[in-house]
Amino acid sequence: MGLNPFLEWTLPNAIIKFRQGFGRLIRNETDYGVVTILDSRVVTKSYGKIFIRSLHRCGYATGNTEYITKMIKEHIDRL
Repeated sequence: MGLNPFLEWTLPNAIIKFRQGFGRLIRNETDYGVVTILDSRVVTKSYGKIFIRSLHRCGYATGNTEYITKMIKEHIDRL
């Protein structure tokens, strides 16, 4: 059929599981959390943007460990 199995099957299923993981963290409007994704493909591969866009109301930051740790601390301090 000329379809790409990664784009047509694997990626959509991975995104569903990714979103389900977030759903287990955030159950209602008063919940909050921080998720750290240690797989660089989320920012280096074109399909990584699809993962980020699938999380409608989330902010995100990229950088080295020191920067991300600082961003997480600032986020938690604001709560």
